[in-house]
Amino acid sequence: LNHAHRLDLTQGMLADYLAGTPGGLKGVIAEERRMRREESNKPAKTRETPREALSRKLRNLEGRSFDQIPVDGSEFTLLVARRLPDGEIVLLGEVGEDVSLIERAAKQLLT
Repeated sequence: LNHAHRLDLTQGMLADYLAGTPGGLKGVIAEERRMRREESNKPAKTRETPREALSRKLRNLEGRSFDQIPVDGSEFTLLVARRLPDGEIVLLGEVGEDVSLIERAAKQLLT
């Protein structure tokens, strides 16, 4: 609420503001804390966002070949790949048995 007051958000505007902010409520809290540190002249924290940490970890995975994916398993599976700076596509691994994730990916493919 302090952040909403700081931004002069009027009654009824907070929900839309939260929905449009990357990270939602957690993003707003992080931004308010950053602004408070700035106002008190404390050094800014340089912490990785969850997305940055995940990207870093994925970049560190060693590429695999299709031969390393087990032949048994569900009919449909999700393979995760990475596009390298030179354009090469590298297979990182398989995400199997997560039906909701596979359904979401399938909907993206079919639209």
